[in-house]
This record gives sequence, C-alpha cells and structure tokens, in this order.
Amino acid sequence: SLWLSGHTLNLMTLGGLALAVGVLVDEATVAIEQIHAQMARGLSRGRAILEASRLTSVPRLLAMLSVVAVFVPSFFMQGIARQLFVPLSLAVAFAMAASYLLSSTLVPVLAAWFMHPAAHVRETWLDRLKARYQRLLGRLLERRALLVAGYLLVTVAVVVVAGPRLGTEIFPTGGVQQFQVRLR
Repeated sequence: SLWLSGHTLNLMTLGGLALAVGVLVDEATVAIEQIHAQMARGLSRGRAILEASRLTSVPRLLAMLSVVAVFVPSFFMQGIARQLFVPLSLAVAFAMAASYLLSSTLVPVLAAWFMHPAAHVRETWLDRLKARYQRLLGRLLERRALLVAGYLLVTVAVVVVAGPRLGTEIFPTGGVQQFQVRLR
C-alpha cells in the first residue's frame, strides 16, 4: 500500500507502524474477548462468533477511524513537515485498515478452529469490578444528554484556554538557540 502511494519503508513509516502497534493488537483482542463473553453466556461457538462480530464491528471501525482522523491534518502541512508526516500518516492508516480487516475476517475463522467453550469458573474480583463498571455506565447512559453537554463544555473550555498557547510551527525558530544557551 505504501509502495502504491509512492512511499517506501523508512524511519517515518516504521515510526508510524510503531505508533499503531498497540491499537493493531487491540482490534483482535476486542474481537476475541467478545467471543469469550458470548460463549460464557452459553452460546455455541459458531453463534458466539457471529454475535461477537455483530456487536464489535461498528465500535472497532469507529475506534480505527478515530485513530486515523488524528493524522488527517498532516495532509494539510507544507514543506518538510508534509514530507515527514504524510508517510507516517499513511503507514498508520494502512496498518489500521489491515488490522480491522483481519480482525473482522481472520480472527473469527481462527476462533472457530481453535476456541473451545471454557468451563465455568467462580466469580473473581475482576468479575465484580466489571459488574460495578457496567452498572455505572448504565446510570451514565440514562443521563446521556447531560453527559454529552458536560463533555462539550469541557472540550470547549480546553480549546479556549489551551488553543491560543499552542504553537503552529513544526520546527520553531529560536528553540535550538534557547537550548544551546541553557547548556552553557
């Protein structure tokens, strides 16, 4: 994919892959965890895989698109910054797309081949924590409008306070000189 877009494997594209590796693994982990959860509910392996895929496909897609959206501004950069960050952005985007595709196709197939229903184990502290967290999320989602309004308020406040202080240059002028003065 990088080759088709006119780029090569270099320090920036490998850096993009290094940035994305955690999220790449997360796609498959979410799919596998949901299959386990569906099997724990008593569904057959095939039915659990279908249900898990149905439940996680949109959230995994949105997570992937959120990560890729972070890199969209690099396509509006100019000069050396564009030359540096566009390959990184493309590497992340291609890796994320491949991860989503594989976690939606290969992971369910491998799960059908290798996963077996687990015997029921006693409830652990993690199960109790999970149940508490689910109750908290349920209460928060009942007040969805208040939650969204609070989020928007905090977001606007952060942008208003931090926005004017953010730099816009990729290589600020004077930064190297200030650093050299501190070293003396």
